[in-house]
This record gives sequence, structure tokens and C-alpha cells, in this order.
Amino acid sequence: MKLHKWLMQAVGSLALLCLTGLLPSCKKTELVAYNRLPQNTILEYKVTNAADTLLGAIDNVNNTITVYVPYYLGIDYLVPDIKIGENAKLLNAAGEVINLDGGVPPVPVDTTGYSYIVAGGDSVKRRYNLIIQIAPHPDSLKAGYQLNTTGVDYTSALECPVFGRIALYGNFGSTSNNATFTLTNKVTGKVYDNVFSVYEITPGNNYYTMMLDISPDADSGYYNVQLKHQGRTASLPPVHLVYNKPKINNVKSLSAYAPGDTVVFSVVGRSTTPSQNGVLIGLQKVYMKFTKTGFNYGGSYPATFPDTLFDKQLEMKIISQSRSEVKVLFPDVPQGAVGDYVYAGFTVTLPAVGFYFNFSDETGWGSNNPLATTGRYFTIKPKK
Repeated sequence: MKLHKWLMQAVGSLALLCLTGLLPSCKKTELVAYNRLPQNTILEYKVTNAADTLLGAIDNVNNTITVYVPYYLGIDYLVPDIKIGENAKLLNAAGEVINLDGGVPPVPVDTTGYSYIVAGGDSVKRRYNLIIQIAPHPDSLKAGYQLNTTGVDYTSALECPVFGRIALYGNFGSTSNNATFTLTNKVTGKVYDNVFSVYEITPGNNYYTMMLDISPDADSGYYNVQLKHQGRTASLPPVHLVYNKPKINNVKSLSAYAPGDTVVFSVVGRSTTPSQNGVLIGLQKVYMKFTKTGFNYGGSYPATFPDTLFDKQLEMKIISQSRSEVKVLFPDVPQGAVGDYVYAGFTVTLPAVGFYFNFSDETGWGSNNPLATTGRYFTIKPKK
């Protein structure tokens, strides 16, 4: 009987325990804060001007955007389409809002240190650094300035005039202008990175042709050359840069000048014919001269023109000059020289209306160089 009573009490206690476990706890409810995603984020960075789809790898921890550009695409700029967080704004360096619909500026592929600023709706700002990496061609870069019977000559040096234009042949595999040249002077060891610049690149069956412009401000001398293009580098054959006596572009036909007016003489340069290229160095004097024999070949000059003015040097004061141009003042001339001139002198030795240039002895170019003339029709106006 006692055993039966004990079993009944145990069953009841167990049932109560089970029931208690099913009832909700009366403990106090705890509130957990909701972690919102940052609003000042770039969600997508897409390059829109490439034949292939290029998406930037966005790192919101290190705040970077990395874009890998295959060498063969031949693009020199990234034109991005950027998507940002809700209520966020894209800002420029001045803190001004950039219009995402066509207002995002393109970025040159050789740019370093470029960044974007994103401001969230809560005004908290984040700066993303843009990293552009070129995925290079698998083959080593090779290039040379000359061709031979079997293809590209990768070893022969080249002599070329400052302010000229030369060809470089190689396995560039891309028409991208993203190339940098480092020239090291063999004598002084001084390094230059602004001597060569790419004019254009054209593909061919066996090689690409890269046309290079030589800066008019380059120093003459012998140089070793290093090229970097689309993620690859190569040592090129040496170059010897030389100064040529300049050829000057003629004053345009129908030009009209009065004494004291500014006349600009520009140097002929960036021709693929080496002899056509030159620079202005050691310039000491510019003057104008009328040659009577020049007009005897079908030209004419004002009837009032004084004969005493023929063959007289009329100095043109130099007011500024660079390697590629010189600005001078049109000289004082007698009243009788005012009027219209017609010059047919493409067959004469000396121009009827000539502009002459004197150079220092160091250049070896001497004085009294008739480097420019007028166009067919030319007018001298009265002094102002």
C-alpha cells in the first residue's frame, strides 16, 4: 500500500515537472541592436568602354576598387558606371556632388592615386582608392626602330632629330597608347621620362607600329631607352638625339601686319622625314628684308615702295621664344612700304619678302638664314 502511494506521488511530480517545462519563461526580454549596412558604399564599379565586361573588385574593408585590364583591349581610359548605396552621394575632391548619369569622369589607365568619395545619407564619408592593374601579354616585349629582310631589327641604334617623329616596331599586341619611355643619358646618367610620347599605334600582320613624337625640349646626346607598355617592359636599342637647323613655317597668305604687331614663327617638326625637323636654339636675331630680284619673277609691290629699303635689314625684336616658336614684333617701315604685295617667288633663290635668322656660333648654323617668307598675298598696314 505504501509502495502504491509512493508511485502515485512520483508520477504526479514528474507530470508537474513536464508541464512546467512547457510553460513560457517569465524572464525579462532583451533588445538586440540592428546593425545597418553602411550607406556610404560603392555597390558596383563597371567599365563601360571596353569590349569585354570589366567589373572592379570592391573591398569595403580596405576601401579599394581594383580593376584588371587585359593588355589586348587597347583602351587608354576607364569610363566607369558606378552604383552606390541608397541615399548616398558620390563626391569629387572639392566635395561637389557628381552626377552618376554621365557625369563620372573617365580615368586614364596609367593613373595612380585616384580615389572616390562616397557620402551616406547620414553624412558619413568613405574614400575608395582605385587600383588599375594591366594583365600583360604572356610573351616578352620586343621592339626596334628599323626593319630588315626578315622582320624587325631589335638591335640597331637610331640617330634622330629633336622634335622629330620616329617609328617603333614590336609585338605590342594592343593599340593602347599606355606606354612610358625612360631615357638615360650615357654620359651624365641623367634620367628623362618626357622625351618620347606615343602619337599612334597601328596593328599589322607580323608586328605593330608605334609612332613616337620627340619633345622639342629634349637634350641632344646618346641615350639608353627603357619601354613599359601594357604591363610589360623591354630595353630598346640606344638612340642618338641631334639638333637640326630649324625650318620655319611661312607667314600665311593674306596676312596683314602693321609695325609693332606680333608675328609668330613656328618651327616645322614631328615629320617622319628627319631632315624636315629642327629646333630653335641659340637664336640671336630675327630680321626682315625685301629683295628686289624676288619681285622680278612675277610678283609686285606698292608703287610707292622706296628703293632704298631693298636689301636693308629691318630688325624684328624678339619678345619670347621656345624650342618650337618665336614671337617677334613687326618692324617699323617707311610710309611708302605700306600696301599690298604679291609674291610668286617659288622659283627664286631669295624670297621677295624674307625673314632671316641669326644663330650663335655654338650651333654651327651661322647668320642671315632666310628661313621663312610670306604667302602669295601679303599686306603691310599703316602704323597704329
